Amino acid sequence: MLRKLTAIFSIVLLILLSACTEKPNNSSLDNNSSETVSTNVNLQLDEIRPEGNTSTLRNPQVGGADAEAETMRNAILNAEDNLKISGVTYYISPSGDDYNSGTSPEDAWQTPEAIIINDWNLKDGDGILFERGGIYRFQGSILLNKELMIGAYGKGDKPAIYGSSKNYANNTDWQPSRKKNIWKLSVSCDDIGNIVFNHGEATGEKKYGGLLDLEKNGDFYHNLDEHYLYLYLDTGYPDEVYKDIEICSRGNLFMINGKVNNVTIDNLCIKYVGSHGIGTVGNNSNITITNCEIGWIGGCQQVNSDEGVRYGNGIQFWSAAYDVRVENNWVYQCYDTGITFQGRDTEYLNHVYKNNLMEYNSYNFEFFNASSTSTATTKGIIKNVVIEDNIMRFAGYGWGEQRMQPMGVAHITTWGYEYLNENIDQFIFKNNIFDSSARNVIYWAGQEGNTTKYDGLIIENNTFYQKINSEGYAMHFRGGPKAGVTASNESQLITAIKTFDKNPKSVTVLK
Repeated sequence: MLRKLTAIFSIVLLILLSACTEKPNNSSLDNNSSETVSTNVNLQLDEIRPEGNTSTLRNPQVGGADAEAETMRNAILNAEDNLKISGVTYYISPSGDDYNSGTSPEDAWQTPEAIIINDWNLKDGDGILFERGGIYRFQGSILLNKELMIGAYGKGDKPAIYGSSKNYANNTDWQPSRKKNIWKLSVSCDDIGNIVFNHGEATGEKKYGGLLDLEKNGDFYHNLDEHYLYLYLDTGYPDEVYKDIEICSRGNLFMINGKVNNVTIDNLCIKYVGSHGIGTVGNNSNITITNCEIGWIGGCQQVNSDEGVRYGNGIQFWSAAYDVRVENNWVYQCYDTGITFQGRDTEYLNHVYKNNLMEYNSYNFEFFNASSTSTATTKGIIKNVVIEDNIMRFAGYGWGEQRMQPMGVAHITTWGYEYLNENIDQFIFKNNIFDSSARNVIYWAGQEGNTTKYDGLIIENNTFYQKINSEGYAMHFRGGPKAGVTASNESQLITAIKTFDKNPKSVTVLK
């Protein structure tokens, strides 16, 4: 009863404050909190938008390329808007309405749902711009069925699109369960992959055994039949302990449907979704993703997989993609991989992945396109694909470390290449920085145990920083004669790395 009376009093007080002031006053926020409120004019009253690098809050690391990463991160966060939209431009703003025309800032839509509501009116070549400074929530997938350009307008931080339907610390819906220190919340979503507290200070750990399996703070169980989320927390009601709670449920926040081409996504902040940040279904071409911040992605149960097999990537191209450009993005804290293209018996032609910062992902860059058999009609072809000038850091140090099978953790991870060698041409890795993996530097699936033997594969001038980890591997070639090369000193590390890049720019052992 006391919590209900407090909630009613808070609502009345908020109404009174709103009537008496022209602008929200944030000076009364707890100064001891790590959360700081942005000064964006469009920030909603019930939202707490963090400032700074939240990727490091949970498990901060120090690497060899800290300065370079900071410079790249700032360049991405401050990238200007310069989309050239040939068709009609539609606007989305916190002050809009989804049943407006959307064709001017003054007559803007309000939420991402407007894209689906108004899909019948969109034409190839149109653009959709989110107002900067705003936070836009959408539970599920924003399906892109047309040739569109999605971006930002106005001033302030990148528009933030969240897969969590609300801040679950801004309500009194959490209730005690029948077991001590376990709280329950009624939810309607299909599978929950993660819970993020205070934008990354802590994360949940998904359990499958019911309430009896919840034993420590952050453990959670999602009962799909009862539509309840159960959370272990011994310090009080979750919405009193935390200022922000984001629930990452199933869905790709942006899903580019199969055979949809000519799509650009630029200058968005994409967070808190249980599947992928941006995903494609297959047979897409001319896809451009630039200047985006993508974080806290994944963790949902992979469909049709054994219990505990989870997934979630920042940017994924699934099954055939042509003429792709992924440049100047910051991708972090993904359960699986930051950026990936993957499939079997398909083609990936003319891709450029450049100037991206990937950190605290289980795999920073993952790819596979194996031919399933030696006689397959289409043999996993990779041609004119360039991975260049990226910084990949702290693989395996993110929240995805709770995964059941950490073997493949690495900056570059590949799978299933029984018939790779004859099907690649101009597949290039150059001028990248690989900084401090928790396990493997590279996890390469292949029979030879040495990438320098692959025709069509060009790997050169990359920079490596690595802490010596006697329990892990410097390099791991799945199935090869050098599978599991453990380095215990700098000389061994250099020797191992040269099986991947025979002429690295530099190799440095970190203390």
